[in-house]
Amino acid sequence: MGDCAKRMKIVVVGSGDIGGYVIDELKKIGDLVIASRSSKEFPVDISEKKSIEGLFKRVGLCDHIVCTAGKTAIAPFKEATDEQFQNSIASKMMGQMNLVRVGMRHLNKGGSITLTTGGFSHFLFPNVIIPAFVNAALERFVVNVAFEMKNHFRINAVSPDLLKDSADRYGTKGFEAFPIVMGEQVGKAYRNAIESKVTGSVIRVEGR
Repeated sequence: MGDCAKRMKIVVVGSGDIGGYVIDELKKIGDLVIASRSSKEFPVDISEKKSIEGLFKRVGLCDHIVCTAGKTAIAPFKEATDEQFQNSIASKMMGQMNLVRVGMRHLNKGGSITLTTGGFSHFLFPNVIIPAFVNAALERFVVNVAFEMKNHFRINAVSPDLLKDSADRYGTKGFEAFPIVMGEQVGKAYRNAIESKVTGSVIRVEGR
């Protein structure tokens, strides 16, 4: 990429397993503002809309926003608690939706927003009812926002299967048959979402 691309200002929200690979890939093409709950320089909790608003007051205008933050609970449907549902919705679903609602006002012309969903909305597996419906809701959100806002900014979602790093750390008990993806492969999908002209797409990163 040329010097112009290197001057892009990219806000990356989330610095976990996926976030780390996204950061490694995107720093090749732009100057990054890295925000997370644990960041001292750019702290943000996406489950709180005021926290997102505070972040962008500090950040100002940017060219692209990428979110890899947000957690969902894994539990059998019959045993899942109200708290698990509510926390998952507040964190991964409404958190990312609010990031779009706030962040779109801080995008330069031609900017984009990329959210994160996951393979649980594409496969039938036990115990994943919460991430499955949260991911599916986000994917429909992306499609519909892109339709309404196509002349204003681009929006997409990256939907990776189970990250190898996560599988190595937490084990795969109950998910032995679930496809595994490499982190570098996932990072490149986010870069593609930024560099391409696509909008309203769910970019699947499929494993083996």
